[in-house]
Amino acid sequence: EEFAVKQSGGIEAIVAGDKVAIGYTNRVALNRRSNGTQLWEADVSGVVYGLAAADERLFVSTDKGVVYCFGGESKSMQRRVEARPSERVESQPQISIVAEEIIRHSGIEEGYALDFGCGDGTLALELARRTKLFIYGIDPDSENVLKARQRLEAAGLYGSRVMILRADLADSKLPKYFANLIVSSKSLRENLSSAETKEANRLLRPYGGVLVHGPAEKLALVRRGVL
Repeated sequence: EEFAVKQSGGIEAIVAGDKVAIGYTNRVALNRRSNGTQLWEADVSGVVYGLAAADERLFVSTDKGVVYCFGGESKSMQRRVEARPSERVESQPQISIVAEEIIRHSGIEEGYALDFGCGDGTLALELARRTKLFIYGIDPDSENVLKARQRLEAAGLYGSRVMILRADLADSKLPKYFANLIVSSKSLRENLSSAETKEANRLLRPYGGVLVHGPAEKLALVRRGVL
């Protein structure tokens, strides 16, 4: 069914009953579905990339890692929850050295990174502490995924700086060319298979993307050129 929305420039939109919720940059609005009349709006921090409606509430997430919940007659947040470390997560000296070597040799400290076979998330944590990278970690083992999420959540970094996903390393389903930097916790312990290496290269961006893998004492760096 078609509906009218008078305002343009929306980045994300959902239909909820007789209303349409629209997300913009630093703003979210609620419009009438039939004629596009704006009924309500509120300021948010960042670009709106996620909208959901449930139990007469509107949930909004942005690229700043903030999640808002609007409900009832209020036009502002009911409560703000900050991601704070719940405990001190100690660094592992050997992995800290690896992280520093990766940063020094790759020269990449911003953009998107991927830890291929992330294990318990230690390398992802050390990279996040030292850079401005947004880091995805993938691992096929559910127990590893749980441990990594718990470690990063305790450090106050999960969701805002690092995400951990369960995925097949030979067929991750992630979008090609997205990663500026790819590292591999798995390769610190054992070689990647040919299928896993092929998948890592599929995910690496051209024109300067860097893949770092191998044992800690002999890291190999591959910088990708043009397509």
